[in-house]
Amino acid sequence: MAAVPRLHEHRQRARGLCSMIEHRPAWQKVFSQANIADLVILTPFAVPFVADLYLGIWRHVSALLSPGRPLSGFTSDAMLFVNLAGAFAVCLICMRIKLGTQAAARMTGIFKLCAAGIFALALGRGASLIFAVPLLADAIIGVLLLVTTRRS
Repeated sequence: MAAVPRLHEHRQRARGLCSMIEHRPAWQKVFSQANIADLVILTPFAVPFVADLYLGIWRHVSALLSPGRPLSGFTSDAMLFVNLAGAFAVCLICMRIKLGTQAAARMTGIFKLCAAGIFALALGRGASLIFAVPLLADAIIGVLLLVTTRRS
């Protein structure tokens, strides 16, 4: 009989945790999704051999999207900077996750809009059209983060 009250306590605790997750502020939901997406997309750039394979996929998709403006290959020196930038990006994302504050979410929104601007500049200079995908993603997430952190 002692097990029945304990089971009831566990169910109550589980319901309380679920309601806490459901009632998170909008900025926390957007921030979590942005962090997960950034980790999935940017982590391969941090690992040298994985980055080569990952960029091969990007080149293939780029050739399909814009045959006239494909993504060019990188030299060994350029790949070094790709790997360094990937490692720094992953470290930054981990710090954002660790902080988890509204201020971190707002700064991420600003950085996302800056990244979108850099992608737009690159497209204007004739870069591959594949960069329109992260441009749109960063612009949308940046605006969502700024709007949701402003409301809270």
